[in-house]
Parts: sequence; C-alpha cells; structure tokens
Amino acid sequence: MGLNCFRYFRRTFATRCIGAGILPKTVQKYLGHATLQMTMDLYVHVTEEFKKEELKKLDSIFPAEKQG
Repeated sequence: MGLNCFRYFRRTFATRCIGAGILPKTVQKYLGHATLQMTMDLYVHVTEEFKKEELKKLDSIFPAEKQG
C-alpha cells in the first residue's frame, strides 16, 4: 500500500471519528499527533453532512421568526 493510500485512510478515520462525536483530543491521541492543530488542520475535513448538522444547530439557536 502506498503512502498516499495510508494518508487517505488516516484522513477518513479522523473525519469519521469526529463525525461520530469522538472528542478531537482523543482522535489526536489515536493518530499520535503532537498537537490538536495538526490533527484538525491536516486530517479532519468538513463534509456536506457536517455542514448540514451544524446548520441544524444554528437553527435551534437562532430560530426563524414566524411570518403571520
């Protein structure tokens, strides 16, 4: 298996862990990174599903006013 394939699996692993609710600091330790910034910047990607879920959270914080 090539190095790029290995990195792809690490990125997928990190992204899926964060998506499942595993704390970023725990993912950092799983991957053996010295800093959380490295984990988040290089290995965690914002997916369309993440965006949708985060927008739902914003909707609950800032509900739309009822027009009537």
